[in-house]
Amino acid sequence: EKVLIDCAMLLGARAKKQNGSLKVETCQQALAELSKVLFGNGGTQSTTLQALFTKVEILLTLGEPKEAITALERIMEIDTEGLKNKKRVEQYLDEMKKAMDIGNDDEAERILHVIESIGGQDGEDLKIARMGEEGQVDVQLKFAEALQQLQDWEGAKEIYKKVLDLGSGLLVPLF
Repeated sequence: EKVLIDCAMLLGARAKKQNGSLKVETCQQALAELSKVLFGNGGTQSTTLQALFTKVEILLTLGEPKEAITALERIMEIDTEGLKNKKRVEQYLDEMKKAMDIGNDDEAERILHVIESIGGQDGEDLKIARMGEEGQVDVQLKFAEALQQLQDWEGAKEIYKKVLDLGSGLLVPLF
């Protein structure tokens, strides 16, 4: 999956230097590579986030801001889901530690199975991936770029102001 995303990123970078039908064809090739990741089964949440962000960049290169916004909204949904799941896992880990401290191995084992059911075993992908502040800034900048392509200058300006005001905490989309 990482190879497919890297290939799509390279195609996207190439498309930015091209014009006309060649640009469109290159972007379509990149989107085809990403669809293998996004519509395949078994991808991790981190991989999905990276593939969606790459898709956004390609859609913006194609001049398809509405489709890019749809993908950006999906990124924010996954990030929000990751935060919720991370909090749940942390609560279960606290409960598991308490059970182990009092020697209740059966309860600790039960809680471990609950944690695994949240997203995976052996740490493969507990569906707790998050973008972090830098990733959120990147997503907001892409939202602003999409709004500019839609000629929504006020919306883009508001997002840029929000990005500049990093001291206010984590960013949330303005839609």
